[in-house]
Amino acid sequence: MLRTHQGQANSMQGSYPGDPPKIDFTKLFKYNLRMKPYFYQFDSHLLDRHARDSILSVAKKYADNFIDYVGINATVTDNNGILSGKYMPTYKNDISQSAHTLLDSIAIPYYPIIIRHKPNVVVPKHIDDAHNKRFCVISIPLAPINDYPPTLYWNKDDLNTPVAIAEYIDHKPCLLNTEQLHSVENTSNVDRLNFQICFGLQFETVIDLIYNKKLFKI
Repeated sequence: MLRTHQGQANSMQGSYPGDPPKIDFTKLFKYNLRMKPYFYQFDSHLLDRHARDSILSVAKKYADNFIDYVGINATVTDNNGILSGKYMPTYKNDISQSAHTLLDSIAIPYYPIIIRHKPNVVVPKHIDDAHNKRFCVISIPLAPINDYPPTLYWNKDDLNTPVAIAEYIDHKPCLLNTEQLHSVENTSNVDRLNFQICFGLQFETVIDLIYNKKLFKI
């Protein structure tokens, strides 16, 4: 099984950088082949505390606008609550300047969403629907700060033991391959919230951009 940093103990869980952000995009990346083809763990935060709080305020403001997603071949929700751009129409005015700095720096087309998993729910094993054109996403943990539930990856030939676990070490973001079988179990008693930057390019393509320092305008 692959774990973030091979299951390294999270001694700084809950820590978060302060304001203002000083993101050096040239120093964010350490390419780790062991995590292919499932996820990539960023070594640095992409949002500062103020940016995170501003996005959380958007989630709170539009809490009633989350859509319970139903897959294209499903009849019931998969427990993913989705808040997309048209359902948070003022988000560009609500998020902090440092959040804008991050989004403006992305060099390829993307769209942002906020994902909510309610307390004690399970998102079943699934591959994201292709028509949504989110073949991989940068998933930035928002809440809870402590004990943020991981994303589990599975091999279809063995559905009893995860083949990889994205643990979001120190609350740092991961690039997730949504074309691989994955699931989430929110074992906490609060909403699990994350901010996702969604790409219509395959995971391997975005990984190459990261490796060649071309995902962000620097």
